[in-house]
Amino acid sequence: MERRERIEIIGTLLDICPGKSSMTDIARAANLNFPTAKKYLRGMEKKGYLNKNGDNYEITASGIALRSDIARMMEATDF
Repeated sequence: MERRERIEIIGTLLDICPGKSSMTDIARAANLNFPTAKKYLRGMEKKGYLNKNGDNYEITASGIALRSDIARMMEATDF
């Protein structure tokens, strides 16, 4: 199995969080262990890409913009 780059993991997490999602659901969908998912989600929350409401995360306007930028970058470098 090939290791994923950090930017790819962030893009995957943003794709998973368009609505309200729990950390457990996000970790499973992104194929990450719980401590790694927690680290990424907390960092993305601090940067303003996600909001945490109770036990759920949801994407912010900044997160939507970043998700779009990452998708364009991944498409442009897919060869």
